[in-house]
Amino acid sequence: MHSWDMVARYVVPEINGYLAGLRQSQDFVATNRGVFDRAKEAIMAKINENEAAVAALAVTTSGRLGNVSASNLPDLDKARAQAGRR
Repeated sequence: MHSWDMVARYVVPEINGYLAGLRQSQDFVATNRGVFDRAKEAIMAKINENEAAVAALAVTTSGRLGNVSASNLPDLDKARAQAGRR
């Protein structure tokens, strides 16, 4: 059963061409990484301009934001304190 599972997961999609779009997308993202990084920086700059947004980010930060962490958010302690008061 394990062998058939592996065939269904890895071989069939390759034979049917289902992976071509995924590979194309991956190549596009890798080639244009700078564009995505600049977009992320612009979004973070806008978030950092708004104390409420900083407070919201403080409680929702996840690994999906890459190198964004509590240590590089401005006035995080102040924003957390204000979020706690509301």
